[in-house]
Amino acid sequence: MSAALVVGLVGLFGVIVGGLLQIEGSRRSQIREQQLLAATDFDAGVTGIFVASERRARKLNLPGDPRGLTQEQMHKWLAAQRASVELTRDEARQLLHHGSRVELVFGVGSVTASQAAEAVKGAHDMLEIVADQGAERADEFVEAWCAAVDAGGAFRIAAHDVFSRPVWRR
Repeated sequence: MSAALVVGLVGLFGVIVGGLLQIEGSRRSQIREQQLLAATDFDAGVTGIFVASERRARKLNLPGDPRGLTQEQMHKWLAAQRASVELTRDEARQLLHHGSRVELVFGVGSVTASQAAEAVKGAHDMLEIVADQGAERADEFVEAWCAAVDAGGAFRIAAHDVFSRPVWRR
């Protein structure tokens, strides 16, 4: 085999490998962009549910956080939430949609997707208790509220971890 042929084959191999690496880099960039969009949409949905809930409570001069409320305050707090249950259902449906997208782009069973699923579950549990006129289920509501808040925070941490990892650890 002549030297020119060897050089040509090595050059061709380099072009093929370089092209494949460029395609892979572009694909990873697109996936990362989709992950960022899914994470920000989901986080905005979680935050929106709790900000709206806090606003409804504050209109009655109640704290936005239901932990530590007296029984009378909790009845008022739940009544304020119940008044907007249809709006909350829409928000919860949107959150479920965003959670599905998180699972799709971060991977089934990933820490990020698991935390998103926990936040969705907590939000749906809250909604069911409010819709059920569950004043006697106040402790369950606070538990679901805390689970959703904690999972929303854990989701942010998990998503941040994905985005802050060096390329070689992804």
